[in-house]
Amino acid sequence: MNVETEIAAVMRACGIMPPRYISFDGKIHRFGKNKSSWCVFFDGHVKAGAFGDWKTGVNEKYVEARQDITPKDRQRIARQM
Repeated sequence: MNVETEIAAVMRACGIMPPRYISFDGKIHRFGKNKSSWCVFFDGHVKAGAFGDWKTGVNEKYVEARQDITPKDRQRIARQM
């Protein structure tokens, strides 16, 4: 499973219909009915970000599921978020 498919599955599990395209540009993207859903993802050695819905109050963080994440990667991800 690629990371975009994984993110979409996690979003659906949280009750959010994912956007057609997931961008890893570090910018907030609004989507969905009335643009109340949002996501922001970062590219790099480990893809990470957050997503949610202002109307329903969903607010979740996401970090790519990988075995080779180093402490330095975790620090970088925390700073970006």
